[in-house]
Parts: sequence; structure tokens; C-alpha cells
Amino acid sequence: MIDLLRKLRYKDQQRILMLNSEKGLVEQIKKEKPELIIDTSIDPRFPYELMLIFVKLMNEVNETAPKAIHNLVSDGHLWFAYPRKGNGKNASDLDREHGWGMLLDRGFDRVERIVINDTWAALRFRNIRFIKSSRYRG
Repeated sequence: MIDLLRKLRYKDQQRILMLNSEKGLVEQIKKEKPELIIDTSIDPRFPYELMLIFVKLMNEVNETAPKAIHNLVSDGHLWFAYPRKGNGKNASDLDREHGWGMLLDRGFDRVERIVINDTWAALRFRNIRFIKSSRYRG
């Protein structure tokens, strides 16, 4: 699970969010990093530097994204995990290119993709103000 934290660009934050994660994932990470506080629901009093949110359907993205963005620090790492195509375990209307309109409409775009395991992939979204790309320059 340390490999997963590395992929997520974890940088010794004291507290992170893992919402709707696979059973046992939080516990595995806690075994390897007992000092890390892992919230499993969004605490509206706490600004997160790293969030990993598991979703299967676009309506879950639409419901969760506004709360997540509200609690994300400026230029924080916002990851949405979604079922990988062809795994046969989860029906989904999400993929790398589709289902993220709520985030795009709020000024966030995809900047990175990782594979978590055989079942899940994740996309990192970043506020376009921080993306150094000619695509976003005036």
C-alpha cells in the first residue's frame, strides 16, 4: 500500500481522505503508516491536501465533487477512482474521458491517471489555474 501512496503523490501529509474505498484498503495503509490519519468521510472543518474518492457512477461524481472541491486546499491532490473497463466486477458509466463534467465545469481538469489494482484506476484532477499548459493560457 505504500506503493499506492507513492502513486498518489503522498508527501507525508498528516491527514488524508479516502472516501468509499474498497473494504480493507484503509486498514492496510494504516498498518504500514499508523501515524497517518485517514478520514473515510469528508470533514467540513478540515482542508485536505490529498483526497482519493472511489466512485462507480457519474451521479456519484456529481454528488461528491462540490464537497470535495470545497475541502481541497489550493492546488491539493484530488483523485477520483473509477472501475477499470473489462474487469467484469463493476458496471460504470465512467472512464478516462467520460463522466467528469461536474469537475470540468468547476475549473478542474485531468492531469494524471494511475492504476490502483485490477479493479480500479484513478484520475487526478487539478485546478486549471495551476496547470502549466498552453491549452489554458489566454
